[in-house]
Amino acid sequence: MSLKTVSRWFVLGLSVAALSACARENPLEVTIDHCPAVAVMGDMGTFTRIKGDSDLAKDIEYTATLSRVDTECSQEEQVATKVSFDISVLAGPANKDRSVTVDYFVLTLKDNYSLISKKTYSVTLTFDRSGRASKRQTIDHLVPTIDQAREYDYEILLALNLTPNEVMRNIKR
Repeated sequence: MSLKTVSRWFVLGLSVAALSACARENPLEVTIDHCPAVAVMGDMGTFTRIKGDSDLAKDIEYTATLSRVDTECSQEEQVATKVSFDISVLAGPANKDRSVTVDYFVLTLKDNYSLISKKTYSVTLTFDRSGRASKRQTIDHLVPTIDQAREYDYEILLALNLTPNEVMRNIKR
């Protein structure tokens, strides 16, 4: 065999080895995940509290926001989900307090429409010198059996706890 032929076989062998290494991760492999979907409800993840019925910037007490949602989920005999998120508040010109209490709730839905649970929480945030405050919150969710998780689609929704008028104001803005 000539040196040229040996070189070609060597290059071919390296190419096959490289391609076989890529084949270990099948891009078409389907992974079934039974962890619940987690989201912030559309018009209820940010809210600006305004003094009275005014729409003037000088009457803003604070703006609260749910953000940075992270989930950890383990699927064994049970499906355990840990949801972490930030509640951030920015003080407005009408705010004279050093702190504010923000209410939020967590919904668990089954198959996107059946309400399984609703839990309401409160968190008190103290403003720093720049008028900002933020706290990381964590909630735990458990689907008791993996069979339930296989049978139904679960969803966890986070939202600020608003009155009907506050929801309408949020939708209109």
